Amino acid sequence: MSPNTSYGYKQQQSIGLSRGGHTSKIHLPVELIVTGGEVHDSQVANELIDLLPQAYFIIADKGYGSEEITDKVRGRNSTPVIPRRKNSKTGNADIYPCNV
Repeated sequence: MSPNTSYGYKQQQSIGLSRGGHTSKIHLPVELIVTGGEVHDSQVANELIDLLPQAYFIIADKGYGSEEITDKVRGRNSTPVIPRRKNSKTGNADIYPCNV
């Protein structure tokens, strides 16, 4: 497989040259809510999702992996990219790889 392909698809490469060498940047619209350490991720998920702009994908970590949260993401016509916990019977095969 050549370096410019992934899973058989050609990908556009966004690599620039800076003083530090060849680099890339990721630009994300990120929202932030600060809570106490005892507050579970899922308790602020609805508020965070409402703050996000419309997007094709919403990417989050396992803490946001409940069915309620993924349904809310799908209700916004977005695709949730949230890994399931390791004890999940469903597994993660349906979210990897994420080809656009």
